[in-house]
Amino acid sequence: MNSERNDDMPAGEQISGGKNAAHHLPLAQVKTRAQFWASLFRGTRMWIATAVCAVIALVLVVSAFQGGGRLIEIQFDDGYGVKPGDTLRYRGIDVGEVTDVSVSSDLGGVTVRVRLEPNAADLARRDSRFWIERPQVGLSRISGLETVVGAKFIGVIPGPAGGPLLSKFKGINSPPVLRGGSSTEITIRFVDGHGIKTGDVVKHLGIVVGEVTFVELVPSLDSVLVRARLADWAAGLARAGSQFWIERPRLGLSEVRGLETLVRGQHLAVLPGPSDGQPVNEFRGLETAPPALRSDEGLEITLTSNQKNALDVGVPVSYRGVQVGHVASVGLASDASTVQARAYIEPEFRSLVRSNTRFWSNVGINADFSVRGFSLKTDSLQALAIGSIRFATPDQPGRRARTGDRFECASTHDEAWLAWRPQIAVGIEMLPSGADRPEPLRSVIRWSQKRLGFTRQYQRQGWLVLLDNQQLIGLRKFLNPDDAALANTTVLEMAGLEFPFDASRARTGPTIGLYQFDPQLDADLKRWPVSKIREPVSPEDCLVVTDAQSPAIPVAANHVSQDENPSQWRIDASISLGTWLDGAVVLSRVDGSIIGFLFFEKGQAMIAAAELPDSDQ
Repeated sequence: MNSERNDDMPAGEQISGGKNAAHHLPLAQVKTRAQFWASLFRGTRMWIATAVCAVIALVLVVSAFQGGGRLIEIQFDDGYGVKPGDTLRYRGIDVGEVTDVSVSSDLGGVTVRVRLEPNAADLARRDSRFWIERPQVGLSRISGLETVVGAKFIGVIPGPAGGPLLSKFKGINSPPVLRGGSSTEITIRFVDGHGIKTGDVVKHLGIVVGEVTFVELVPSLDSVLVRARLADWAAGLARAGSQFWIERPRLGLSEVRGLETLVRGQHLAVLPGPSDGQPVNEFRGLETAPPALRSDEGLEITLTSNQKNALDVGVPVSYRGVQVGHVASVGLASDASTVQARAYIEPEFRSLVRSNTRFWSNVGINADFSVRGFSLKTDSLQALAIGSIRFATPDQPGRRARTGDRFECASTHDEAWLAWRPQIAVGIEMLPSGADRPEPLRSVIRWSQKRLGFTRQYQRQGWLVLLDNQQLIGLRKFLNPDDAALANTTVLEMAGLEFPFDASRARTGPTIGLYQFDPQLDADLKRWPVSKIREPVSPEDCLVVTDAQSPAIPVAANHVSQDENPSQWRIDASISLGTWLDGAVVLSRVDGSIIGFLFFEKGQAMIAAAELPDSDQ
């Protein structure tokens, strides 16, 4: 039988004709569900790629709806051109993006919505501060210049760690001056704002300690409310008795101050209250700065006069032409019978004021008409402009003045007052009551010696003390030349005298020396009792003293340590002492005795104990 297909036969005939036509029909294949999926998986791997794409698409869709992190709202008084797409920055890093900017519903500001990065969610917590960084050029500072070319951005300083997360904030109008750490908020009320504004700084002793955060009129419109924040390390300035004022340019007869604010702008200044004052957050500001900083150790007295004359706030109080204080306040007495002024005397000069002291107004210019003609006498330029208050104390001083003592301030002086010359010790009272201080004499020892065949002159300059037994005491090097000194070339200079040095008169120890002073000295030179010299046992509170015109320098015992040499102490390097103090006297603050002399060893300040080289005193 022929089973081959005849391709020339028409299709219809092939299907309908012959008994083998059924073998040419397609056969249906019937499979179970399990067989279908098994054959599908064996036939292709494209389903895997399709599934991965579906998962990725789902993740992208979810991410698009979730954004990058939390959405927060910040209310600003002005938008300053910020727009969607601008960034939120923290420490120079983009941590969010502005998604929407709109006018607030009450038309009172601008609402800015920001989407935070997921890892920046903690920036939006209680007390976080937001501001719009923009170019600001003023007298007090310049900031935001990078936004002149680049886009504006929002800055942030996060609140204290651990604070609750928030979603709505009130932005501040200008970048803060203090950008780190916690702070103390204070409120100060002024009668006049004098141009103070948000962003101005708060200063103490010339150092920025805070910033003004808000300025507004009080509801009664009779004063100005200033809010400020102090850095955490300056929080102690907000205490009872602290005084705040607006430092600004002032030019007047009694003072010229604040001229630096012409360039740098106004700022708040603060004078802290007593160190034991309680913390306070609300203050009444001063309209003018205090006349001068006052120490608790100073003396305050009351001056009375029939006329105001030279009495005015800030006017100097002087003794022999040297300013020793100032007038702190002036006003009428309660019964208007006299003018009363409160005068402040600096601590180091309070001993000059005695119960029999005489005060008078010095107007700075005196004219005299007589038969011999016309004479005109003027005082200093300052006194010529504003006058001064002067005083004199008799040769036999009375008791020391006490706080609140009252003195009459005469309109003129008696010529006899100017002739008084009392001997009164002055200086900061860091010694026991009634203790005196020596007056070391500046001295030079000079000699010649040969070096490399040439004769050269050498000298050392220091301080010596004249004792009541006509001896000089001081460091050995100021009372003894080098061993190589040529004979008969050494001289000593002091108190305006120059005399040959006689080695037989010198008695020197390892560090301290004595010299028997033979030439006749001026009787006015102060002599120190030998009995008030002692060798200390251990470091103690002391004063470094030179001449009467220089202030004493206190050195606490905890800044002094024993050196390897038991008769020497080492002063802490944190205490700055100039080498011009070489040979200065060291006094004990316990009993006022001389206990040593200052010297320097390789730049290190040291104290040589007052160990007398000879037992014969």
